[in-house]
Amino acid sequence: MPLRGSLVLFHYFLDQIGARDFPQLRNWLRKTETELSPNFSEPEALVLTALSRLPSRKAPLPEIETHLGRIREYGQEIGNHRGEPGFRWKYFQVLALLFMEMLLTRLQGDTTGFLADLNAFLSRFSRGKRPPISPFEPNDLKKIAFWMATGSGKTLLLHVNYRQMRRYFPHRWDNILLITPNEGLSRQHYREARLSGLKATMYEGDPTRLRLHRGEMLIVDIHKLRENSGGGGVSLDIACFEGRNLVFIDEGHKGQKSEEQRWKQLRESLAETGMILEYSATFGQVIGKNRFLLEEYAKSILFDYSYEHFYRDGYGKAFQAVNLRERLPSGEHYSDLVLTAGLVSFYNQLRRYEEHPARAREYGVEKPLWVFVGSRVAGKKLDSDVVRVVRYLRQVLADPSRLQALLEQLRREALPLRESLSITPAPSPEAGNDLTAGEICRKVFGGIGALRLYQFPGIEGEIGLKVEGARDYFGVIHVGNSAGLQKLLAAEGVNIATDYFGDSLFRRIEEADSPIHLLIGAKKFIEGWNSWRVSTMTLMNMGKGEGPQIIQLFGRGVRLKGREMSLQRERASDPALRVLQTLFIFGLNADYMNAFLIAIQREGVADFAGHVAEQPSIPEPSAPLSPTPSGKLSPPVIQLRPIPEMLRQVVVDIRPRLTRVQSEVPPASPSSHKSDQEGYSGKELEHLWRHLPPERLYLAALKHKIHRRYDHLIIPRETLFSILNSPYYTVLARPEQLRLGSPSDLSRIQQLAERIVQRYMDVFY
Repeated sequence: MPLRGSLVLFHYFLDQIGARDFPQLRNWLRKTETELSPNFSEPEALVLTALSRLPSRKAPLPEIETHLGRIREYGQEIGNHRGEPGFRWKYFQVLALLFMEMLLTRLQGDTTGFLADLNAFLSRFSRGKRPPISPFEPNDLKKIAFWMATGSGKTLLLHVNYRQMRRYFPHRWDNILLITPNEGLSRQHYREARLSGLKATMYEGDPTRLRLHRGEMLIVDIHKLRENSGGGGVSLDIACFEGRNLVFIDEGHKGQKSEEQRWKQLRESLAETGMILEYSATFGQVIGKNRFLLEEYAKSILFDYSYEHFYRDGYGKAFQAVNLRERLPSGEHYSDLVLTAGLVSFYNQLRRYEEHPARAREYGVEKPLWVFVGSRVAGKKLDSDVVRVVRYLRQVLADPSRLQALLEQLRREALPLRESLSITPAPSPEAGNDLTAGEICRKVFGGIGALRLYQFPGIEGEIGLKVEGARDYFGVIHVGNSAGLQKLLAAEGVNIATDYFGDSLFRRIEEADSPIHLLIGAKKFIEGWNSWRVSTMTLMNMGKGEGPQIIQLFGRGVRLKGREMSLQRERASDPALRVLQTLFIFGLNADYMNAFLIAIQREGVADFAGHVAEQPSIPEPSAPLSPTPSGKLSPPVIQLRPIPEMLRQVVVDIRPRLTRVQSEVPPASPSSHKSDQEGYSGKELEHLWRHLPPERLYLAALKHKIHRRYDHLIIPRETLFSILNSPYYTVLARPEQLRLGSPSDLSRIQQLAERIVQRYMDVFY
């Protein structure tokens, strides 16, 4: 049972205001706004009017009006503290705060009656759901959670929730804590809390200097909390916090599973006689199919405005995910092609930004930044991916003709990129679209020449990138531990010099005149980093099962200020603005992109349609089914043989190519045309097959038979080459992939032959 369909607490309050589900409520608000828009200058007024017109509403309208009045006051208070007197909530923030007001009103009153109401609703809500959700108990009301997309303003909600908890229960809390996943995020929360006028202090690692005033929020990262630690070092024993604790938790699911279990126990021990308020963009990724977590959060998530809702409302940037599909071992060149595609994407954004400064300012677009990011802080795979990027940069900067050749190949082959990145099929200087390697290098890297790398004394984990002779650095590598990376770079012949007068390049990224265009590293730099610049993202070191980390990276990338800080992208924008309001995402490795796409599909960000060619029906074998000893029918033994009708269904595509997944479909381009890739029949490839060892092909076929459990299939050795020499199947390939000139070429052809045979076995059986 998916989490989104199990949110009983959320649906209870939807039911209280008269809505069946969130999409219905959103549509009702839009309808009300369309009909009466001149009368609404405040979102609170829109919500009140819309709810007053819902016939099945159960909550009294005067009570709702009182709550909305308080929410308006909270917004005014925060706006005044932050120097934004015209501050206004978004409609979904008003609803989230309204549900919190309604919940706290019930908790302040008859909790026994509230539990009875919840369980009566639960019995109706869970009818037909498997497994059913167990009834609410008093302890279930000690945790409240908000499932909010990154960029939806959950930090400001937390600030109001802090005020709400102190308003409804002013004398209950002995300690108030905000627990974060890392020190960087703690610092960000401390700055934001002070901006909003909250009394807050950040734990710096010295327990002896910890003195809190009543009502003051202590901000601490989870790594500094211990149970029964006995003190020492920077750790803080949770025994220090006696009594009733109000515990706020931001993104509490960022560690490994064993860490997360320990962290969860610490948090729950802290709030044993108090209360937890938790905020995350990744509940759906974390909880998955965990039966116990699913039930816990089904009862505690008060409001769901995860990425599915965030995106449907037009918030954040559009995105296009462009993938490298590596089928056979010729991927190094094609990974260079993907890096070139990312380079062109970023160049295009940077050029549009510089050509349209007024438009960029009007729509809240910051200077573009190309980010290479992995989901892990360190490790051999991350280091090797960083080295791969550095190798590419060295090659194209030292030899622009190499980059020019890659650009020409993109023009010829990458149809998705021609459409989305404005790469023209045939360059024409007269039309002003002759994109050259020199132009790209000058704009993005500040020139052409040898790549130089520098480290900075006293600044851990940073390596600066600049072109020899250039004044400014164009990029920075920022990793958790650079020692392993430096060894790999040394093995590549890359020396790292020392810049004794340089300062942190990472801290310069947010400066208005920052020359930094590339940021290469791990997720470490994203945690606690409040940037709006990310415009092109290349994924590194991205593994399966890392959904929460992937969604966090994605959320940082799609953040957008929008016009008048609306946070929304323009739906029908001109080409220049569309490029600037799009996050382009590339996978350095096909597996990285697949992990990313799986994660965002699970999150419901976009309903991607997979295009699968329909297969013609295969005739049933004429021999009758024979009974097995168990009495069940079993297929007869059949012998593999070439059948033209079935061979025509075999299409093997080995072209390493770029594919695109996008959140929005741009207007059709009149220059779009079909790909010019070539197809080959088996007859045209006969000269290749005669070089293959028959025994190896036969063993590969037997392995495939065992793997697929084709128990009734007989494979004659001679049939395999009859299949390969058939004229009926099709191989899609580039000419250079079908050449024989080296042992590696022979290995590639062997793998191709095995794929053809295996594909035919699947169709035949």
